[in-house]
Amino acid sequence: MLKHLRLVIVLFVLSGCAAKMQKAVVEPEPPALPVVNAVVPVIEDASPPVTLEVTGTQTAALPQENQATAEIPEAEREPVGIVFAKTQFEGVLKTSYVRLAIVNLEDPAKTFELQIGEKTAPQPFSFNVKTVNPGYFFIELPSGPYRFSSVSIPVGGATATEPLDVTFQVLPDQINYLGTLRLNGTKETIKLGGVPVIKPGFEYQAQVIDELQEGIATFKQRYPNVPGTLTNQLMRINR
Repeated sequence: MLKHLRLVIVLFVLSGCAAKMQKAVVEPEPPALPVVNAVVPVIEDASPPVTLEVTGTQTAALPQENQATAEIPEAEREPVGIVFAKTQFEGVLKTSYVRLAIVNLEDPAKTFELQIGEKTAPQPFSFNVKTVNPGYFFIELPSGPYRFSSVSIPVGGATATEPLDVTFQVLPDQINYLGTLRLNGTKETIKLGGVPVIKPGFEYQAQVIDELQEGIATFKQRYPNVPGTLTNQLMRINR
């Protein structure tokens, strides 16, 4: 029995030591991972920065039409000539002004109006109206054949117009002397029919006089700085 008691004590002691040993055992911690200090290299861009520049739309300047400084090529210029002549009005045609219609015989679209005497109110297409003083006149016209197609005078508040058929030629780059156109109004008349029904009219006589020598002297006196001599291109009455 004593043996059994000793055996129990020995077992008890051994079991207690085993328990203490179990409590004393500490589970080892997992090994820490090694710390790696990664160095990231900094790459410097040696190229300069790119700048985007937005520019507006450029509009090309167009040359202005009819510009004062623009020169017309010689080939495109219309040949012109100078007309130098004299008018003389008598009788009922001796009024404040007389209008002579001018038409180009080769191009009827080219029409002009020569107004002799005082200026009146602006007329339609006034850029084709040439106002001159009674007596000698000096104008420039495109070269070609022309006709004085009508003559008009003021009568009261109306205008009386009669047909006229006096032709002349304008040579290019020449001073064309046309002579003296004498129109003598013999009497006033009344025309019936048309619009208005009653219109004023007149009768006249036409004459062309060659006064070249007087014309040359007058031209030199009035226009001493204009080069050239007068070319005799007398007007012609066709009726």
